[in-house]
This record gives sequence, C-alpha cells and structure tokens, in this order.
Amino acid sequence: MPIATRVTTLPITQDELEPYELKGSRTVLRGVGGGNVPRLLDSEPVFAVTGLLGIEFRPRFARFHHQQLYSIDEARTYRELNYKIVPGLKINLVHLENHWDEILRLVCTIKLGYAKASTLFRRLNSYSKQHPLYKALKDLGRLYKTAYVYQYMDDELIRKSVSGSLSKIESSNNFSKAITVGNNQELIWATRKEQLTAEGCKRLIANAVNTYNLLLLSEKLVAAESEQDRQILLKKILATSTHSWAHINLVGEYDFSDGKDYKMFDLGSIMDLNLAP
Repeated sequence: MPIATRVTTLPITQDELEPYELKGSRTVLRGVGGGNVPRLLDSEPVFAVTGLLGIEFRPRFARFHHQQLYSIDEARTYRELNYKIVPGLKINLVHLENHWDEILRLVCTIKLGYAKASTLFRRLNSYSKQHPLYKALKDLGRLYKTAYVYQYMDDELIRKSVSGSLSKIESSNNFSKAITVGNNQELIWATRKEQLTAEGCKRLIANAVNTYNLLLLSEKLVAAESEQDRQILLKKILATSTHSWAHINLVGEYDFSDGKDYKMFDLGSIMDLNLAP
C-alpha cells in the first residue's frame, strides 16, 4: 500500500462536505443542507480509491468490532501463527489482478480531474453489484479497510482524532442550519442569481459570527493571567469549534450607527498577541 500523504474524514472531493460513518459494510453519506435521507454506498470502493490516491480515509465506525476482516491468504494461515484477531474471509486476488488496469484507469481519471470521484462512485453504485470492476474495487478496498480497522482498534489517538473531526463537521452543519432562518431552512429561490445571492448572504452571516467568536476568544487569551493559563486555554480552543451561536440573537435587529453602545475589541492587543510555544 502506498504511504498516505493526506488524512481525511471527508469525501475525496472537497466540494462535498459530507462526513462518513460506517455501519456494517455500508457507508452512510449524511447530507449537508439538503437531503435528510442518508444515501448508502459500499465503503470498500471508497477505501480502494482513497488508498490509491494516497489519502488515508478515516471514517468513524458505529461498531468497529462487528467489521468483517479480509486477507490475501487463507484465514487459517493467521490462526496457525496464533494471531489474536484474524481475518475471517479471503479476497478474490485473481479477479483483482485481472481488473487491475481498469482500477488504475479509474483512479487516474479522478487524479487528473477528468471526472469527479462523486460522479464515478454514483455511476458505479448504480450498476449491478456483480459488475467486474465494482467487485475488484471492493476486494482491494477490503484490504485497505482491514488495515484501517486494525489501526482504529489499536490506536486510541486515531479514534479520538476521527471522533473529534466529525464532531466539528457536524457542528458546522448544525451552525449552517441555525443561521438559515425561515422557509423551513431551505433555499426556495427559483433563479440561480437569487440562489447565489441567498447563499452569499448566508456565508456572510456565518463569517460574521465566526469572526466575532474568534475575537472573543482572542480577547480571553490576551486577558490570561499567565502564559501557562494562556496555553491551557489555547489548547481547549484548538480542540473545539468556533461554530457556536447560542450567545447570538439570530433574529434580532443590529444597529451599528454612531453613538450606540456596542462591544469594542482592542485590536492592537489582539494583533500583538504571541501564541508561539
């Protein structure tokens, strides 16, 4: 397997911010701002393509101890070596080798940008599960997935990293829904121009709230009584998300005209803040 150069808990295209969660051998793609009905996709092809692209795909397992493990050799080989956790099934290596060139063409198509991974996955998933390329991708993905299951099982830091990353993504999705007030949180405008305008306004509000939160947190860092307290607070901030809105009146009226009493930040002190370890 190639050495991973990137780690992701997201789909392999950046324009689809949808966290993955594995349930059994299926991947649940939870929609962001759109479909509330999860779409199912076999997880093994995702593992195969991300593995060949040098992306270490790290989904969260609902029940990782129920995951099926696979190997190239017969399962008894590992039992004879007294392995504590052994693969239960063997992949079809001959079939995988016969379709290796097709798999490489698929990955090159994605890598070179001729087609989006999401488009190819949707097409593959629409075919019969007996499609030769689909079956070969699943076998390859089973090896990558098995290796990841062992890592997930053995390394507590990986489990914490995956859980923390997906929690931030889910928080971001909830934040996006919260600032979409009215119309059942849906963009109902008909024309593309209206939709882009609404999306731009939504993004502006989100950035304004995030900026305000960052300034509040920066102010707390400036006011820390000691460097040790500052580093402790900084560590907590980095482990959380700025997508917080409980303290924001999202349906209020804001007046920033002169003479009004509103919060001011000492930007000079914040800009001079040195957070180097």
